[in-house]
Amino acid sequence: MRKIAVFVMVALLGGPVLFAGGRGQSAAPAGQRSITVMVPSMGPVPRGRPEVESAINEIMAPHGIRVNLNIVEVGSWASTLPMMLASQEKIDLLLLVSIPVTSFNNMVSQNQLMDITDLVARHGQDLSRTMQNVIPDFLEGTKVNGRLMAVPGLFNKVNSYYYLARADLLDKYGVDIYGLKSMDDIEAVLQKVRAGEPSLAPLVGQVEGTVMNYETPLGTFSGYINMESLGDNVSYVFLNNPWQVVNYFKTDTFRDRVYKARDWYQKGYIYRDAMINQEMPEELVKSNKGFSWFMDSELGIEAAKSAQTGKQIRAVNVHDNPLTTSLMTKFAWGVPSYSKEGEAAIQFLNQLYSRADLSRLLTWGIEGRDYIVKADGTAAYPPGLTAQTVPYRQMDFLGANQFLVPPWEGNPPDLRTTALKQNQAAPASPLLGFSYDLAPVTLELTAITNVINEYGPGLNSGAIDPAEVLPRFLKALDDAGAEKLVAEAQRQLNAWRAAAGK
Repeated sequence: MRKIAVFVMVALLGGPVLFAGGRGQSAAPAGQRSITVMVPSMGPVPRGRPEVESAINEIMAPHGIRVNLNIVEVGSWASTLPMMLASQEKIDLLLLVSIPVTSFNNMVSQNQLMDITDLVARHGQDLSRTMQNVIPDFLEGTKVNGRLMAVPGLFNKVNSYYYLARADLLDKYGVDIYGLKSMDDIEAVLQKVRAGEPSLAPLVGQVEGTVMNYETPLGTFSGYINMESLGDNVSYVFLNNPWQVVNYFKTDTFRDRVYKARDWYQKGYIYRDAMINQEMPEELVKSNKGFSWFMDSELGIEAAKSAQTGKQIRAVNVHDNPLTTSLMTKFAWGVPSYSKEGEAAIQFLNQLYSRADLSRLLTWGIEGRDYIVKADGTAAYPPGLTAQTVPYRQMDFLGANQFLVPPWEGNPPDLRTTALKQNQAAPASPLLGFSYDLAPVTLELTAITNVINEYGPGLNSGAIDPAEVLPRFLKALDDAGAEKLVAEAQRQLNAWRAAAGK
C-alpha cells in the first residue's frame, strides 16, 4: 500500500521524491545562514523538538541553512507573536494563524509581511510546481494587488464543519452521532451527558470563548447558508448573496447564536471557564474535562482527533464549506518584512514543500522514535507510546505539504490520494482570489480588534447576558469604525468583481 503515497508525491512534484536519505550528509559549509522558523502547536510544545530540529538541520546542511525551530502553544500565539514582531525579534519564516491579530489580512495591512513574489520565482521552483499540480488557483488566494505575500499551506482545503464527541460516552448513552440532524438533536445529547456526567463539561470550545464558531447552524444542518469572512473580523458575505457585504455582528445569525450560547451556558452544557480558557478542546477532552466540541476539519478527522486526545472520537458532518480565499490564507507561510534572511527562508520552504523527509519531520517527528510506518502505509505510535507519552507530534495540517506525510492509522491508506482528487474537484466560492487590502482601515481595525477582544469571549461562550451586553458591543463597534470597514470592503469587492468580469 505504500505505493499509494509515493504515487501522490510523484504526481504533486512531477519528478523524483526525496526521502530521509539526505540525513547524515556532510556538515554545513562555513558561512552557513541561520533562520528562525516559528510555528504553533495545538497542544503543549512537544518536548522532542530539539531532536527534530537537529534532524532537519542534517538535511539542510548541504544547502548552507541552519533552522532554529520555535514552537509556540497556540493559546499564547496571539499575545506572543505581535510582541515579537513589534520588537523585531528574529523570525524569518512563520506559519500564519487565523487569529485576528495574527491573520494574513491583518499582517499585510500592518506591512508585517515581505513581498516574496520574486524570491519564490527565483528560489521556489519546486514549491510552485507542487502548488500548480494540486490546484492552480491556490497561490491566487495569498496575493495582494498581484503580489505574492505568503504561500498557502498545502493540505486538504476541502473542509467541513463537524460536531465531535467521545465514542465511549456516546455508546454509554445510546447516541448515534451520525443520526444527528439539527442543533436540537445535539442539545438532547448535551442534556444526557450533563445529567449523567456532572464532573464533565458537555461542550468545550476554542481558546478564549469561542464554543460555537460563526458557521454553527442554529436549526437543521441542511438549512445552513455558507458565509465567508473577508478578513477584518467584521465584514462578511453570505454566499446566497455573495456581492453584498454585511456587518456580521448586526445580523440575526450572530444574535441568535450568542443567545443560544447563553441558554446552553446557563443549563450547564458549556464549560464554565470557557470565557477565559487557554486550552484547545482536544486538550480539554484529553484531560477528561470535556465531552464534545465543534470545529472545521477535513477528511480523516476521527482518526486524527482520536490520536490527539488518546480517546476514540466520532464526528458528524454538520455542513461542507466551499474553497475560499480565507482557506488559502489560513495556515499560510510568510516571511516577516524585517527579516534579513528572506532568501534562505524561501529556499528552506522550497525544500519543505518538495521533500517527504522534511515534511514528515515537522509533522510526525522522528521515524522510529515518534512514529512508525505500518505495512499499509499509515503512521502510528511506536509500541508502548501514546498521545500522552510520545516526544513529538504535530497536527498534519501544520506542515507545509500534507500530501507528503503518511496518514495516521485509522484512516484509509489512500487518504491523501482521495483528498487530492477532492481538492481538484471542489466547488469554489465566487470570491476565491479576492483579498481585502486592510491598509485604508488600519486604525479602525486596531480599535475593532480591541472591542472584539473585550466583548467576544463573554458573548461567544455564553458567560455574559447578551440582552444586556450585545447592545453595548454593537455601539462600541460603531464607535470604533465598523461601518467604515464594511464600506471599504464593499468598495474593494465591487472593484475586484468588475475587473474579474464576475
